[in-house]
Amino acid sequence: MKNDLHILVADDHPIVLRGLIDSLHDISGKTTVEGVSHLEDVLDLINKTQFDLILLDLLMPGMNGLDGFLQAQERSPVTPIAIISGIDDKDTIKNAIDMGAAGYIVKTSNVDLLINAVNLILSGGVYIPHEAFQENLRNSYIYPTEQPSVELSPRQKEILDLIHDGLSNKEVAKKLNLNLSTVKGHITALLKSLNVTSRTKAIRKTINWNLK
Repeated sequence: MKNDLHILVADDHPIVLRGLIDSLHDISGKTTVEGVSHLEDVLDLINKTQFDLILLDLLMPGMNGLDGFLQAQERSPVTPIAIISGIDDKDTIKNAIDMGAAGYIVKTSNVDLLINAVNLILSGGVYIPHEAFQENLRNSYIYPTEQPSVELSPRQKEILDLIHDGLSNKEVAKKLNLNLSTVKGHITALLKSLNVTSRTKAIRKTINWNLK
């Protein structure tokens, strides 16, 4: 995980938002955290800035439940987007993960758990809270083992492998000596080939594939 992180946090409760921003500054030596309180502000910033992670409050103005998440995901499919919410029922958590959320962080979590969850997501993982891990839900999160016939170019396989390793778009560009816009183009084409709408869904779908 790189040191110069850029994170966007969206929550309409000023005290909660300030607490999240202060906590996330401790993730690395140079972390920039921006805070907003409305979905419109999130969508506006997504159009202007490349973030390494976006955290969305589920009940924030403009969200309309998970519809707001889908709007943000559509604007920036290559950025991991996680939900942070006081709602901890299993159906809501499952729906968010199934839609491609990179994680679901319950607001009652302590700071250490928040940091661990964010670090997991930044490393390419998907954070699912213990509230979702009841026996009747475990099978919903089993990763597929069969590799369907999907034609990926050598470059797409190379980039997908690096995404599995937890590299951000900027890190992929640096490692492959490519422009960031070129990497974004490859990832967009990759998502289309895999018939998914986000990096998170791409990881979940291909986690057991042989990419060599």
